[in-house]
Amino acid sequence: MASDTGKTQGMACFERKPDFELKMWDYDMPKLDADMVEIKITHCGVCHSDVHTINGEWGPGVCPIVPGHEIIGTVVKKGENVKKFEIGQRVGVGPQALSCGDCKNCKAGRETVCLTGMVGTYGAKLPNGDITQGGYALHNRTNQRFVFAIPDSCDSASAAPLLCAGVTTFAPLKRFNVGPGSRVGVIGIGGLGHCGLQIAKAMGAHVAAFSSSTNKEAEAKSLGADEFVVTKELTDEKKLAEFLKTSANYDVILNTVSVDLDLSLYLQLLAPRGVFVTLALPPSKYSFGPGGLIIGEKSITGSLIGTPEDFEDMFKLVGKHNIKAMVEVVPLEKANEAIEKVVKNEVRYRMVLEMPKN
Repeated sequence: MASDTGKTQGMACFERKPDFELKMWDYDMPKLDADMVEIKITHCGVCHSDVHTINGEWGPGVCPIVPGHEIIGTVVKKGENVKKFEIGQRVGVGPQALSCGDCKNCKAGRETVCLTGMVGTYGAKLPNGDITQGGYALHNRTNQRFVFAIPDSCDSASAAPLLCAGVTTFAPLKRFNVGPGSRVGVIGIGGLGHCGLQIAKAMGAHVAAFSSSTNKEAEAKSLGADEFVVTKELTDEKKLAEFLKTSANYDVILNTVSVDLDLSLYLQLLAPRGVFVTLALPPSKYSFGPGGLIIGEKSITGSLIGTPEDFEDMFKLVGKHNIKAMVEVVPLEKANEAIEKVVKNEVRYRMVLEMPKN
């Protein structure tokens, strides 16, 4: 098995530049070593980070690449060291394909901040020199440490985005001990935010949805929000003062929107020792005064996807509570149309590619 290369097909980016169209490509997968799992893909989510990568917004990199890091499929081959998965088992792969496993962070279960660098699911170099390729394809090969069993209660299409959007919102909620009695705010009801609302509610928290769209209240509450806050209203001093008296005091606020925010406002909404967690990159800089941190001993932090342990814990939660991403499913050959809809913000809330069934 260790020398097996194997060919497959996928929709690939041959040049990282704006508006580049993906094209079908026949390619060799990475070698199937003793710790690798080969997956026949059935579904793969389309994440906005795929668009950033394809367009070259995050810098140059190897080409061609097959994007996609929200992968669902079944095990069709495995290396001799793989014991936890069986042929035919349904599994998933998220944005990380490997870490060194030896640095102090990896040994402490913090693989996302591996000191040698996180190896991405596509466009990254493996130790043997092979390049990882993602899920807009018929097959994928990934190290077993970053492959996860999918609960029977989860359907594949709606589970695919949980491998990025789901775990990205779950991991910081877990890290900051959200549970019954916690108060959580989620800024933005989109691809990340609609997962965050469901997950925070399933963890037992009182959940507030913050949105600039007044027409999303009913949907936000159907996803688990106990409160719906129109963010524009908080710029009014009287309304803000009333809100601070009657609500606020959130233990954790998750920011899922890639826009510039006045953090001095959101720091006021945190409870003492509360945490503002950014999951999205703003176009420029956040603005806030340090006094907002000192008074109440509040914190600002970021969070990157989740560790293998986070994935396992998340799927236990979503399987128990029947949490689903809201998806629109299209066939693999319509990958370029799916990306265009993501760019135009026409999706509620995640696009998912479905592979041919034969």
